[in-house]
Amino acid sequence: MKLKKVKKILPAWEIIRVWGYDENKPLYYGEVDKLPAYLGDLKMTTAHGDETEGYFDIRYNNSDIEDHVAIFVEEE
Repeated sequence: MKLKKVKKILPAWEIIRVWGYDENKPLYYGEVDKLPAYLGDLKMTTAHGDETEGYFDIRYNNSDIEDHVAIFVEEE
């Protein structure tokens, strides 16, 4: 599934972080509605090294970071 599909799945005001291969700096951080078009064609993948089957990791109520939805993509 391509990243641009999140605009149809998540609310426009939801805060997301899009993660590629660099685990220290996200490709994008902000609201779903403001997701840059150039990232839209990236293919979503499951979390790196994670055994889950989902494309999203919901990160709420953490003491070290604000609430957001983490999305993982394959960089070209």
